[in-house]
Amino acid sequence: MKALIATPSARGTVDMETATSMAQGMALLAMAGIDAQWKIQAGVCFIHVWRDRVMRQALADGYDAVVFLDDDIGFESDALLKLLTHAVDVVGAVCVKRGTGESVVRYAVDAVPGMDVIACEYIGTGLLRLTTKVAQRMMGAYGRVFDIERAYSSDSVQGEDIWFCKHWRAIDRVVWADTSIKTTHAGRHAWTSHL
Repeated sequence: MKALIATPSARGTVDMETATSMAQGMALLAMAGIDAQWKIQAGVCFIHVWRDRVMRQALADGYDAVVFLDDDIGFESDALLKLLTHAVDVVGAVCVKRGTGESVVRYAVDAVPGMDVIACEYIGTGLLRLTTKVAQRMMGAYGRVFDIERAYSSDSVQGEDIWFCKHWRAIDRVVWADTSIKTTHAGRHAWTSHL
């Protein structure tokens, strides 16, 4: 298997927990014989455009799978190996929103016997694995893999993760969440001085 781990970074850096997780995870992938490459893209502004380009390029370069990893997500050392060896096309880890502790996943009721995965309505892209077959199917159906939708009746924007999951499920496919993977979502706090 040939896998690309793709990290967007507006700042051009990754958090220490992400880097440590990747070092441990890449070592396990190498021991398992998985050819993996980690690419960090600095200055990513339009995340849906970037994710779409990554999937197109991975398909063109002969990758079997892409793992999207945000620059502030930490994970247990076996998380990448788990995601890359699940026999499904779309599977992610359950990540939490910074500051809220709220999970970025909406669950359904299906489960795969013998696997720690459950079907879900949508899952965030903080730690998400897609096979490149997904890119072929999505481009065939929609002309793109990721996009966003703006609700013009309000000021809300549907993010690229929800757009992707909604459209992937519409072409008779399932989105899976691996509930055994534990993640952290790093954040920064601003402290105000008082005299």
